[in-house]
Amino acid sequence: LAAFTIYHQDIHQPSAQEIETINLAVDITKIAIERDQSVRALEQINHNLEIRVEMRTDALRQSEAKLLEAQQIAHLGSWELDVQTREITWTAEVFDIFGIDISQGAPTYPQQLLYFHPDDRDRFNNLIDRAINFAEPYASDFQIIRGDGSNGYIFAKAELLGDVSGKIAKLFGIVMNISDRKQAEILLTQQNKQESFLREITERIRQSLDLQTIFKISVEEVRQFLQADRVGIFKFYPESNFDDGEIVSESVVDGYPSAIAIRVHDHTFGENYANLYSKGRYYVVDDIYGNGDRQCHVDILARFQVRANIVMPLLSGDNLWGLLCIHQCGSTRHWLQTEIDFSEKISNQLAIAIQQASLFDRLQKELIERQQTEAKVTETNQKLAVSNQELIRATRLKDEFLANMSHELRTPLNAILGMTEAMLDEVFGSINDRQRKALQTVDRSGSHLLELINDILDVAKIESGQIELDCTSISVSHLCQSSLAFIKQQALKKRIQVEISQLPTNLPDLLADERRIRQVLINLLNNAVKFTPEGGRITLEVSQITSTNPETEQFLRISVIDTGIGISAENIPKLFQPFIQIDSALNRQYTGTGLGLSLVKRLVELHGGNVQLTSELGVGSCFAIELPATPMRHIQEVVAISSDPAPIDRPIKDAPLVLLAEDNEANIITICSYLEAKGYRIILAKDGLEAIAAAKLHQPDLILMDIQMPKMDGIEAIKNIRLESQFTKIPIIALTALTMVGDREKCLEAGANEYLAKPIKLKALAQLIQAFLSS
Repeated sequence: LAAFTIYHQDIHQPSAQEIETINLAVDITKIAIERDQSVRALEQINHNLEIRVEMRTDALRQSEAKLLEAQQIAHLGSWELDVQTREITWTAEVFDIFGIDISQGAPTYPQQLLYFHPDDRDRFNNLIDRAINFAEPYASDFQIIRGDGSNGYIFAKAELLGDVSGKIAKLFGIVMNISDRKQAEILLTQQNKQESFLREITERIRQSLDLQTIFKISVEEVRQFLQADRVGIFKFYPESNFDDGEIVSESVVDGYPSAIAIRVHDHTFGENYANLYSKGRYYVVDDIYGNGDRQCHVDILARFQVRANIVMPLLSGDNLWGLLCIHQCGSTRHWLQTEIDFSEKISNQLAIAIQQASLFDRLQKELIERQQTEAKVTETNQKLAVSNQELIRATRLKDEFLANMSHELRTPLNAILGMTEAMLDEVFGSINDRQRKALQTVDRSGSHLLELINDILDVAKIESGQIELDCTSISVSHLCQSSLAFIKQQALKKRIQVEISQLPTNLPDLLADERRIRQVLINLLNNAVKFTPEGGRITLEVSQITSTNPETEQFLRISVIDTGIGISAENIPKLFQPFIQIDSALNRQYTGTGLGLSLVKRLVELHGGNVQLTSELGVGSCFAIELPATPMRHIQEVVAISSDPAPIDRPIKDAPLVLLAEDNEANIITICSYLEAKGYRIILAKDGLEAIAAAKLHQPDLILMDIQMPKMDGIEAIKNIRLESQFTKIPIIALTALTMVGDREKCLEAGANEYLAKPIKLKALAQLIQAFLSS
């Protein structure tokens, strides 16, 4: 165009029309150029937009993938419901939760409802309708029926979503699989029901010694509780080598044959099963036809239409007495572990009942024999001899009964305490304050009962020498009076006169373990009452054994004198031998809660003393114990004598002062009693605020700080105490039931010098206190 213009300018003078045409062409050309540039610019913009869209699409895909991965990890799925068409869209995780093959596609809304349990189906449908019609979001748990027919539990939450115009278009929701949590809750509920039922049936069992009554109650209630078809008590015939027996008590639902009193012979049982049952093994079968048992055994079960069963041994001591049989007849049954554990606990209680009844029967037979013997006796000496036999026999039976019962009770009691502790620690889920108080009551009562049982078994410790003495200066007068109080009522019933001879003046105190020596005296006094006829007399005398040598240790003699049946000279040496009774054919001693004369001798000798006995048959006996005494001038210097180190060798008034911050009464009593016996002075605080105030007021030498306390916990109390300049170096020992990782560091970081986890070993605590106070 430029060339054309120049050409025309050079060779031809353009006309006005030509110039106008040229200018128009130039303008058109410029417009074309500008349009072309604009097109290229728009293309570049579109290209940039496409890149951005692609980047955002990739980011969205990545986000969706991460969301899907997170949902899969959390067992969380999402779904959408078109409010107009009711068409449903599920993510893959929802298919997995409901147990449906994803290739089948999402179900229709009516089909979806069928996957909800009938108990929750209408509720779910109503929540959907209210969410759509009234814009009410919901969040709730539901029970579902998976594609394979199994039950499950979900948490579902949903709310409405609008489109770009704001119109409600979809209901969007999430689904989470909570089956494990629900199953745990159900399991805990079942365990609580089982424990409650076990307590109830145990109480009923203990109310009777009649086995038939016990069996009748047990089989009926166990069958109803487990929803079984038949529950029976099977007893082996004596001398049958466990091949023969019969059901002696039964509860069976209508429609199935009774197995009561039908002789059952299984020649393979004694050979293949009895030994295992005798060792406490049990037998659980979901289907007798697929368990591989011997055909003869299967035939016997099929005779009573049994398809699945639980068989628990019933042991009387070490002997197999019989079996607890739980049958499912209508179909096979998968027995849950909780059901098996429950059955085992019931069988343990029934075994205890069998032992109780057996011991009671033996006692009844002994009483009958005594009555028959008394009818034949005419002379007074013969009656006294028979009475002696009866008392010794009754004591033996009592001790055997208590020994067996104490061992049998420890197993269920330990389970109760273990479960209570786990529930208090919220292992099975959170509990409210009311439940916590109830569990704490159970724990306190169970611990108290366990202490009583342990006292019964304390004899074994003494016999094996595993006993430590806690010796202090004790008043002889107080010791004698308190010991007599235990037997006065028993003596009154037999019209036996009990008296203390006038005590000599200026008697020194005894240096002894007061609780152990009181046990010795009570044992001797009990024996005196037992073997003294009605109208007799028992005298308690105290005398000082004098010595001409002032360097010789002083002794006190305490004598128990009775007008009882006496002991022959040849039998006196046998009395103090362990595990020997003068009329025992079994050559075995069951001491029960008493120590026995051999233990009296052992305890007295542990104190550095000795036991003496003089007796005349038909006249009476005198048991005397000689124990080391503490001269009165040294009383204030004695703090404690034991295998533990004494706190400090100083008078009581100058003994170290310990501040105990503790809100549990049982712990307060235990720790205070122990430390006071060790010579420490104790002041108490029951929360963190009281501990701070007591520390400022009394200026203790050492602080024992419980961490879990009301108002202010131990951690905060320690921090506040350390803020006071006078308490920067005072030893503080933290006491806590917490044993999680980091608890020790928290206590030390707050300012504690040491950390002890509960239950606290008192001996270790005393040693730690002594170490701090001596440093």
